Amino acid sequence: MASLVIPKVASFVLGKEANKIVPVVGSFDYLRLPANSVDFAVEIDSFHHSDNLSVTLSECARVLKPGGLLLCFDRSHPNTVTDDDVEQMLSQVYSREFLLANSYPPDIVLTRRGNGEHEYRLFEWKSAFDTAGLKLIKTIEFSEEVPFRLALKGLISVSPTRIRRILYKTDNATPKVALSWVAQHTRSFARQGKSGPNILAPKETTVFLLRKP
Repeated sequence: MASLVIPKVASFVLGKEANKIVPVVGSFDYLRLPANSVDFAVEIDSFHHSDNLSVTLSECARVLKPGGLLLCFDRSHPNTVTDDDVEQMLSQVYSREFLLANSYPPDIVLTRRGNGEHEYRLFEWKSAFDTAGLKLIKTIEFSEEVPFRLALKGLISVSPTRIRRILYKTDNATPKVALSWVAQHTRSFARQGKSGPNILAPKETTVFLLRKP
């Protein structure tokens, strides 16, 4: 990624200014930068791989200048997710197809935990922000948009089996999907004419905007 992909992307986007992008292989728990030297930092889907959010965020806070901003695009579960839910998510074993697609030996047993995943909840993120001395300015939740076709399948899934077989295969849909579609579009309609970001997006993620005091 650092030696091949990033230089190509930087060259394509920035042209002669590509030298402003300096790829680095390292650890976000040990940034080889002076304290109070960075105006802003952005992380995209990386901090949920941290074994200790407080340590990682404290290192970010160290290198940020006073008043510097940290923008996090990452996965954050609601506080209603239980410890058992987290354990179940992390214990999932990857399929052979996943292993092959990601250049792993196809015969190993690899769990999401073994692949460095973590499932942090909102209260755990906020606790780490506080420990690092970062002030949370704003939180925005982006929800993955439910396609109308899938919502229709979810609605039909409550029909008798004979009707379902005629109309749709509904193996991948439940009534909950239909309710999610209604909720999303109700909120979208309510926001029309108002300022603020659209929460429907191709990918579900949380955005945290933080400032170092």
